[in-house]
This record gives sequence, C-alpha cells and structure tokens, in this order.
Amino acid sequence: MTQRPRGRAGYVADLGALLWPAPRTVAIGRDAAPPRPALRRYLLVPHAREPRLMLPAGRRAGAAAVLGFNKDRSRKASLLSHVLAAGLRSGLARPLLRDRITIGGAPGTGGAPDIEAHLGAVFGADVVVGLHIGPDRANRKPVAQVLSASGRTLGYAKIGINPLTRELVRAERTALELLNARSLPTVRVPTVRHAGEWNGLEILVLDPLPVWSRHVPYDEGRMVAAVQEVAAVAGLSEARLATSPYLADLRERAAKTASPGGEAIRAALDRLAARDGDLVLPFGAWHGDWTAWNMAALPGSLLVWDWERYGEGVPVGYDAVHYVMQDAITEGRATARQAAEDGVADAARLLAPLGLDARRATLVALLYLAELGTRYLTDRQDEAGAALGRLDTWLLPVLTAWSERPAG
Repeated sequence: MTQRPRGRAGYVADLGALLWPAPRTVAIGRDAAPPRPALRRYLLVPHAREPRLMLPAGRRAGAAAVLGFNKDRSRKASLLSHVLAAGLRSGLARPLLRDRITIGGAPGTGGAPDIEAHLGAVFGADVVVGLHIGPDRANRKPVAQVLSASGRTLGYAKIGINPLTRELVRAERTALELLNARSLPTVRVPTVRHAGEWNGLEILVLDPLPVWSRHVPYDEGRMVAAVQEVAAVAGLSEARLATSPYLADLRERAAKTASPGGEAIRAALDRLAARDGDLVLPFGAWHGDWTAWNMAALPGSLLVWDWERYGEGVPVGYDAVHYVMQDAITEGRATARQAAEDGVADAARLLAPLGLDARRATLVALLYLAELGTRYLTDRQDEAGAALGRLDTWLLPVLTAWSERPAG
C-alpha cells in the first residue's frame, strides 16, 4: 500500500481492500448499496468524508472501541469519547452516525482469510475489530482493537502496510521482547501474543494492558521519574558530546536524508559540537514517543505502549522534552514553533531532576530537536502531508537560532 496524502476517506478505502481482500466487497457511505450478503458493518465516525474511527456496529463493541483509542489523546478527546461511548451503549448515537462501511461476502468465502478471521485464529474466538484512522503522515498504519462481540477487549494488532510501517512494527516487537525480559520497577509494557506476516502485511498482536483500572494524575515529577527508569533499562553511560558515537550517528543519519533540512541539522550539530563538545552527557534508552496518549498512570504503575521508536544510546532526557513539547501542541497551548522554543528555554528546569545542569540540559533539548527533525526527514513526513512535516516553519528556525548562540 503506497502511503500518500489523500486524506482519511481514501485511506479507509485502501484499508478495506487490504484487510478484507477479494472476493469480499467493501461499500462506504450512507448511500452505498449494501453488499449481499453483508458479512460485517462498521460505523464511520464522525462521517465518511473524514472518518476518524471505524467502529463495530454492535453497541457494546462500538462503545469499547471508542474508549480504547482516542480518550487519552487530549482532555477534549477524553470528554468527547466518553459522551460518544455512552451514546453508543444506549443507542442514542446511532441516528447521528449514518455513514457505514459494509463488508460483503458470506463467512467462508474463498480467497485469503480476512483480518478478523486471522485475528480470531490468534485468540481462538470470534472477534470484531475497531480501527483508529489517523491523519496523513508517513508512519500512519492500521491499529486494530480486537474485541469480542460483547465488547471485551482481547488485544491490539499493529499492521505494517508499507516498508516504513512494516519496519516499525518489527521494531516494536523487538523492543517489547527486550523490555519484557528486563526489570522495570513501575513502567509496564504490553506482551507480544503473536507476530508474523499475513496477506503480505506485518502483524504484531499484543495483549491488552489494564487501562480500565483506576487512573491517577500524571504530574511532571512522576513523568521525569519514569523517564529516568526507562533511560536506565539497558544501562547508563557517559561520554563527551564531541567524541560520542551518538553524535557521529546522528550526523550520518541527517546527511543520508540528502535534503536542505538535513544539511541545516548537520550545520547545527557542527556548531553545537564546536561550542559544547567538551560537555559530558549521560546516555541511555528512550521510548521515542513519550506522550499522554501512549500511557496511563495507575496508583502503583505506569502503563506505556507504542514502543516502535524505542532506542538506546541517546542523551538522557529526550523523552521528557518530547512529552512537554507534544503536550503543549496537542492541548493547543502553543504553536509547534513556540512549543519547540519553550522546550529548549525550559530544559534547565525540566531536566534538573535528571542531574543535568542548565548548560547540559539546553544541549540535550537541542540535540532532541535535531533527532526529531532527522526522523521526520528520514520518514519523508512532509511528502506524506504530515501537519508537522514542514520543518522549516518550526523546528529548524529554533534549532538554528539556539545553536548560533555563544556558550553560557
């Protein structure tokens, strides 16, 4: 499946052909003639023109799918998700959700088994799926919540549909197997139930974490403590920035993007190495996308998922800067450029609990921007239509300006 910026509606049409392959048929929209016989029906939320969720038509399963995806993405999303879930359970929301995707074909239809049959074999039960439909971006992929007809969450399935997302799915499997083999005092990660290929796609099936348990507030102090815990999972080391393997690797990755943005990042890294190369930094592991929607805080533990960007040997503190910056953008407290600027300016305070003085903390925040920018360029997020893909409008000006400042 070629990833291209064609919106959520086109993405859903492509997914239908992948996940329910021929000879099954897929009809989308309120006016589409439903296939006969209808094998499965899903609700498109809020509508077929720009769907964000694809929900099982059953009341309980549909409500469970709403709460299984978007409720922790932001405070507004949490409120709307609970309202919609209540409406689905009661049936009051059905008249408002008129758009459908209908899968045609009787059970046992010839050809490749569909995604539900495949996942049903993994769990040894009849299942339905709910899908979150994200915005245009290079790493967009189907994430299926696997449900029983009664609405019980059995697990989640990550589905790699192109070279980048297949690589990410495999990377998450490797990370989870590694993390489950190590001891994390409070951070809990999913376990892998099944991994392999299906219908030319890469599939990773995970057992669910107990997100239904009572949540508690997740404050900055707890966030930094969890970041430190993850950083130490594979051991910590120290190195001077100028001679660190990390800096050499990041410069090489930026160069491989063969883009003006990559050249700007390399130039900034050269300035940082000349100015702050003598500073000794701690290096460890990071989650790679430490955000509110990838975790849930319980009284005695922190549930964390989406480990596809996990890495080791990076400056300690990346996850904390990422969390604060992304939270500001998602909650609408700042533009992307202002969030990046604030992330660097506030790094000294934020990273002090990790043992970093002001100069080293600022350096870590700037290296984080270089890392994130290199990721976006490598993934070609701009070409995929990602909202933050235009680095020249937010990340690069901040990184360039701060790297040009004198030391101190």
